[in-house]
Amino acid sequence: MSHAHSANLSNETPANRSLITVSVVLSNNMQPLDTTIANVALPHMQGSMGATQVPISWVLTSYIATAAIIMPLTVFLSARFGRKRLF
Repeated sequence: MSHAHSANLSNETPANRSLITVSVVLSNNMQPLDTTIANVALPHMQGSMGATQVPISWVLTSYIATAAIIMPLTVFLSARFGRKRLF
């Protein structure tokens, strides 16, 4: 382990670790929360736009598909650039 790397590790305090943990937990909960909000808003969107159930359901499908596409991309970027440098 290099001296610079060990110096970076010694700068991490429990408060920093707690802040990182809270940030990761909140960011992981944003996608399900956003999907839930979209799902609750679907009947209102259907009524206000005069659309049928099929086109409105594509809104929720797009949220789910986006999450499925972004997850492997995030893993690739993490492997490519490193986990500490990604965020």
